[in-house]
Amino acid sequence: MPSRLHPGGRQRLRGAIISGLDWMDANYYNETKTEYDNWFDWEIGVSLNLNDITVLLYDNLTGGRSPITRMRQPLHTGLRT
Repeated sequence: MPSRLHPGGRQRLRGAIISGLDWMDANYYNETKTEYDNWFDWEIGVSLNLNDITVLLYDNLTGGRSPITRMRQPLHTGLRT
């Protein structure tokens, strides 16, 4: 099914998603943050959602400083502990 978003709307939506990932990385989910509250969110929930976002926006999220590259680190760090 073709997208009903105007081409400019697609770009704004993509930018909003990437900005949200940047915010998550800076403020909530990164290797310097301490896990609190529900363990599921930290160990499973966020990574499942990141996988979905990565599949949909992969071409826009690659590179050394991309949000996905940075946000995968807590998952790898957590798996080693």
